[in-house]
Amino acid sequence: MSWEEIKNCDPLMITKLPVKQKIIRDTIKLLKTQPIMRWNGKQSIHLPPKQGRALENQLEETVNSAVSEIRGMIACPGKVEGEVVVINKMSEFEKMKPGKILVTVMTRPEFVPLMKKAAGIITDEGGITSHAAVISRELKVPCVIGTQAATKKLKDGDKVFLKADHGIVILK
Repeated sequence: MSWEEIKNCDPLMITKLPVKQKIIRDTIKLLKTQPIMRWNGKQSIHLPPKQGRALENQLEETVNSAVSEIRGMIACPGKVEGEVVVINKMSEFEKMKPGKILVTVMTRPEFVPLMKKAAGIITDEGGITSHAAVISRELKVPCVIGTQAATKKLKDGDKVFLKADHGIVILK
C-alpha cells in the first residue's frame, strides 16, 4: 500500500491493515500519541507528550523573547508611549489608572470608564466595527485591535510605544 493510498484511507480502514503492514500501523499510532518530533542531528525522534509539551513551551518562550513588536489593525490613529495595564476580567478594573495603556482581549460597554482613562488601547480581538474601535474613535484614543497576542505577550508595567497609525505595538 502506498503513502498516497494511506492518506486517502478512512482511519478505521488503516487500523484493519494486514499484520504484515504492522510498521505502518505502529507509525500511525506513534504519530497519534507522540505528535511532536525533534531532530537529533541524524534522524527525527518522537517525543513523549510531557517532553513534547516542554519543548513547545521552551520554543514559545524563545519566540516570545525574540518578538519586539506586536501587530494589529488600526482602529484609531495616533502615537503614545506608556505603561501597560492588562485587564482580563471586571475584578481587575481598579488596576486602570489615568494615562496607562489598556490591554484586553476585547472591550464591552462596561469598559468605557477604563477607556476614558486610557492613553491608548490594545485588544487581541475585534475588527473595524468592534466596540473598542468605535469607542476609541469617539474618544480619540489611539487604538490597535486584533493583535491576537497582546494579552499573552504584555504584562502589567511593560513599557510600550503604541504606533496606532501603523497598527504596531513596540515593546521597550
